[in-house]
Amino acid sequence: MKRMMRWMVDGEHYPLHWDKRDGLASRKDLAEEPETLDTTKSTGPFEPETRAYVDAAASDEGNGETKRRIPLLSPLAKNVAKCVLSYFLAELFTFVPFLSDALGSPFDVDGPIKNAHVVATVAVYFMPSRTIGGMVEADLFLSLAALFAIFLSCGSMAMTVFLDAYDLLTLGHALVLVLWIGCGYGCLAYAKVVWAKPTVSTACSLVSLVCSPIITKEGAFLGEFRTEAIKRILLIALVGSVISNLVCFLVWPQSATTQFQTDLDRTLDSFSTLLEMLARTFLLDPDSSTTSTELKRAIDTHKSTFTTLRTSLSQAKYEVFDRRISGRTTIYDSVVAKMQHLAQGLTGMRAGCSLQSDVLRAREGGVGTADGEDGLLDEVTVLERFKERVEPSLRQVVASSKRVLHALKASAPATTTADDLEAPTSASEDLFRLQQQLEHDLTLFRREHSKAVKILYRSLPEKTLFGGDLELSLAQRETRGAPNENLFRIYHFCFNLEEWAGELLALVSIFIRLRATDEAMRRELHQARAKWGRIANVASLLAHISTDRQLDSTLTQKAEQLGRQLSRALQTPRRKHRSVFPEIIDGALSSHQVDAAELSLLGRVKLSMWHLAYHLRQPNLRFAIKTGAGAAILSAPAFVPSLRPLWLTWRGEWSLISYMVIAAPSLGQTNFLAFGRIAGTAFGAAVALAFWTAFPENAIVLPILGALFSAPCFYIAVSRPHLAATSRFVLLTFNLTCLYAFNLREIDVPIGSIAFHRSAAVIFGVAWGLIVNSYVWPFEARRELRKGLSEFFVNISHFYERIVRTYSSAGVLADDAVSLGGETSPLLRSEAEDLFSTMELELQLTLIRVSGLLSATRHEPRIKGPFPVAPYRDVLAACQSMLDSLTAIVRMTRRDAWLKVVRRDFVLPVNEQRREMVGNVILYLALLSSAVSAKTPLPPFLPPAEQARERLVAKLRDLEVVKRRLVRGGSESLLYYAYTTSMQDVIAPLDLLGAIFQRLFGIIGGPAILSTAITADDEFLQAGQPFVSAPRGRQRQYVVTSPSIDRVQL
Repeated sequence: MKRMMRWMVDGEHYPLHWDKRDGLASRKDLAEEPETLDTTKSTGPFEPETRAYVDAAASDEGNGETKRRIPLLSPLAKNVAKCVLSYFLAELFTFVPFLSDALGSPFDVDGPIKNAHVVATVAVYFMPSRTIGGMVEADLFLSLAALFAIFLSCGSMAMTVFLDAYDLLTLGHALVLVLWIGCGYGCLAYAKVVWAKPTVSTACSLVSLVCSPIITKEGAFLGEFRTEAIKRILLIALVGSVISNLVCFLVWPQSATTQFQTDLDRTLDSFSTLLEMLARTFLLDPDSSTTSTELKRAIDTHKSTFTTLRTSLSQAKYEVFDRRISGRTTIYDSVVAKMQHLAQGLTGMRAGCSLQSDVLRAREGGVGTADGEDGLLDEVTVLERFKERVEPSLRQVVASSKRVLHALKASAPATTTADDLEAPTSASEDLFRLQQQLEHDLTLFRREHSKAVKILYRSLPEKTLFGGDLELSLAQRETRGAPNENLFRIYHFCFNLEEWAGELLALVSIFIRLRATDEAMRRELHQARAKWGRIANVASLLAHISTDRQLDSTLTQKAEQLGRQLSRALQTPRRKHRSVFPEIIDGALSSHQVDAAELSLLGRVKLSMWHLAYHLRQPNLRFAIKTGAGAAILSAPAFVPSLRPLWLTWRGEWSLISYMVIAAPSLGQTNFLAFGRIAGTAFGAAVALAFWTAFPENAIVLPILGALFSAPCFYIAVSRPHLAATSRFVLLTFNLTCLYAFNLREIDVPIGSIAFHRSAAVIFGVAWGLIVNSYVWPFEARRELRKGLSEFFVNISHFYERIVRTYSSAGVLADDAVSLGGETSPLLRSEAEDLFSTMELELQLTLIRVSGLLSATRHEPRIKGPFPVAPYRDVLAACQSMLDSLTAIVRMTRRDAWLKVVRRDFVLPVNEQRREMVGNVILYLALLSSAVSAKTPLPPFLPPAEQARERLVAKLRDLEVVKRRLVRGGSESLLYYAYTTSMQDVIAPLDLLGAIFQRLFGIIGGPAILSTAITADDEFLQAGQPFVSAPRGRQRQYVVTSPSIDRVQL
């Protein structure tokens, strides 16, 4: 929707038209300032000093109107066209004689056969649709793959030549199978599963493509050292990769740095959109038509955008010659880390809108807004009283935050022009002014919402109409004169907004340093252009090089930077990030294992053997061992004289290649790849047979038809990455049938025979892979899914225990957070924050891994019915919600006021009830971990974590500081009360998980025991038994209270 704004320029008003997505505010928009504040800030979305950004955006919009008139190819169409062009050029090395001859003399055990079709095969693997950084990364892994292929090929031939000299050729064949094929291909499988990157998988596939025919058909069998085959096959692979690189770099090149900046802008836009939507929801803005579905859709869009942000940054790091990213990777890592904190803050704000959600649901359910019985006050009145003081400053913070987000986006070098260098203020200076303005607005908001919370804390009645649980617990009903709990739900949102704005200020500081560096570089380039004219690029390069450094040293520095990036890429995830959680070894913590010092010599030897066997049981090693052993067994006929003719006739090397391609860690992934391999092979062979029959040996029509046929295959590969393997199999079969038949035209081999042998070899390799993966150490995704969830529950219990231990102590850490002088150590506080961040990241990565396993369960056969994917999706959603809530609590407990006031006035007086709640939460998590790991039924009555929390709240209400409504200092002294309210967002997912697992795994004693307990309710209450009312959904159940965990210092 277009909106009209007027801007003052030289004493006159000029109209400007803007889209709503640009974040401009009208009088009804959220960005509008209240009348009680400086209204000059609400006349436009930016400050006057940011007008250059507004003009640049208007210019971009105008240019977009002109560009829309010219039909242009979409990015997807360009990528598909690049892939088709690369494939067509690779085909020419088969159909053009002088190009085919340039690859060398014919070689093969079958006679004068040219393997020029492998050029097209390499082009299929190395699609030029990658970004420049992505292609550089692929080239680096291809180089390592080529070195490993040379090592395997030469090593196998050298060993057989050496042993043949002592008449031990049979032993040499056995060692080739065990060492060079078994161990070598096992290393490929291990690399593929550990790094789990598309470029690594492609490199491993090319190694098997190069080594399989050489090891099984060349000197490794004959006992001769033949390097000619190795040279030619590597030359063919080099030509294919060069073609893909040239097309990638010269035809519509895509910069990963540009893609990263685009993703950065999209993420900033999503921050602005979500911030406005959440603020409107919190204020129950009547002009807002935002629904929960729209909010969820916006959050999902933000998550997908943020995911691509990390991928594009990792690829951009390889573009070392791009001055926009070179030397700034560390800064951009900090930018992405801060943006991750901002994303978590938005999740916390969403949780802070729970009161508004209750209000909306109650309205939809027909609950009135008038005062109810017993003088209950409507939640809307609570919100209105809070909004009277806070809404103007809150709107100002949101407006300033949106201005900052748009300024961060507009300050990028791609959105500025050369005229900006002559502007009176630079982008970094404008960002600094906006940062100061946001700091001022944040200070005002902090003061206003602190006053509002304190006033409402003292004045509001205890109960309201429909906030929180509709059914109060017994402990709550007996308490009078306590503060309204819904006030703390409101405070929770304000607290998260305050923290979010603080993280945004830190992000602006990083951008200021970044943009100041960019401006200095652009100013040097501008001066070079003014001085050197057309040779400005050379001049800028010379200006960039210091006087005491020559060009070769700069190139060496770039090469070293690229080498460091490759070294980081080659680090396994375990080496890059060691777990901060206690390690569980064979069902017990590592700290509870047998001490080797207490054992005898024989006992220590046995313990060492046990440790070795334990490590060999790890899924990655098991996968590598069985893959290598399966490859060795499959290749055995090539080294048996009586079976070797069968291997050569039926092209056994393609069975080995197919086996390696479909090898995947989980059974579901293998089944999916196997189906795609067979279907793609059959379809590709049929199309190749049809083309060859219609145009036999036609060197003009066949490459054109091949290029046209590759277009839909590449379209699927580019637009639907999860189906890329299937589309790749189609083209590979087309190459091995149509193009290979053209190479065999001189010996007149029927194409039907080629297609049949090719299909038979592929099917046999796929079938062998399914047998190995299904019956040798099967790695079932559904089983690993449960193990991953069990690990998550154990680790998140450690995470929660660390949070409680930290905020319960007098310092930042439990044992060593206070220095000798009695002051809190900033270094230790930083260490604690880094520890929490590392824990959060590891838990998030666990959820991502488990989500991938859940996707693989669809392709696993299950006789007793389909796997319950939908309930497990709910489980993952509940786990994510719990992790987000705990992350918000971490930010809440790191405030200075927690150590100064909260611990003294709130934590210590309720220590017993606090330990009971913490113990029940940890017990809940341990119970869920055991149940999901062993698939055992759950007890009918789960740990009463919510009832323990309610008793903690009731005890807080009995404190003198609460009854007197005394707030020491600012509203931060109420953090612990807000914390207990926030714990409801942690316990609610636990109750949901318990109910889901009860449905999945059953209940001890059956569901009838629940109805029996409800029937016996009155008898237990009359007898004085410790049963507590526990509302669960719309049913009433009674849960036995568990004893407090007094022995644990939490």
